[in-house]
Amino acid sequence: GLRAEMSGRPKHIYSIHQKMEKYSALGKDFDDIHDLLALRILVDTVPDCYRALGVIHSLWHPLPNAFNDFIANPKPNGYQSLHTAVMYHATPLEIQIRTYDMHHISEYGVAAHWRYKEGEKKDIRFEERIGWLRQLIEWHRELSGAEEFLESVKTDIFIDQVFVYTPKGEIKDLPKGSTPLDFAYRVHTELGHRCIGAKVNGRLIPLNYQLNNGDVIQIMSAKEGKGPSRDWLSPHLGYTKTSHAREKIRQWFKKQERAENIERGREILERELRHLGVKLSEREEIAKLFKYDNLDDFL
Repeated sequence: GLRAEMSGRPKHIYSIHQKMEKYSALGKDFDDIHDLLALRILVDTVPDCYRALGVIHSLWHPLPNAFNDFIANPKPNGYQSLHTAVMYHATPLEIQIRTYDMHHISEYGVAAHWRYKEGEKKDIRFEERIGWLRQLIEWHRELSGAEEFLESVKTDIFIDQVFVYTPKGEIKDLPKGSTPLDFAYRVHTELGHRCIGAKVNGRLIPLNYQLNNGDVIQIMSAKEGKGPSRDWLSPHLGYTKTSHAREKIRQWFKKQERAENIERGREILERELRHLGVKLSEREEIAKLFKYDNLDDFL
């Protein structure tokens, strides 16, 4: 099960006023404010954050353009949390999901969090980390903009995996470096075989695009007759990362090759039988003569 602690609050009137002024400057109106009501969910671990998000999106319809993943992409001040907004009984509801550690940092700051977690006996280590924070501030002064600063200090929370979503809000975890094809084969083998394109966050992307945390993937597929390309197995082209997807593709080609070999063998056998004057109806008996259960295995 998923252990979680929840708390709710209505947004303060002054906060609503501030947001209305901000939205007015952007040409938005009062109906675009999604956090008049807010729910905070605290869980034990980072994967639990994404599991909780999946449960929420399966229960209520998520509002478009309201999702922010500040866990995979923390704010410059170290803030981490998942933000989403859903329709709850015809009312927008903002939801923040974070771990207990993230919550403590959010409430008291990074330095206070370290001292709180490690106690007074580790003052030397604490001072080392304060020095690290000073270094970050120095980098921020030296770099030209916020984006460059973020790129210089950002590290992935999930070194080995990414969490992505189906259009219905279901979470799929994949190895880091996975592509839309890996996602398609994770959902269903046939979806992978018939994949002809993909959209990530509503935008058309190449099939060797590497997925990121929080991406929403929509697979476009042929109705029938489409199979995988051999290019999908080339490590240099980068179409597939997971062994699961690559094995399913290999199995498809083995099956196709078997069918082609059977058909080619049948043509050769029938030609030789006609040449020898043997009836075609005796093909099964010939297969059994060579200790095969059926003609396809013999061919």
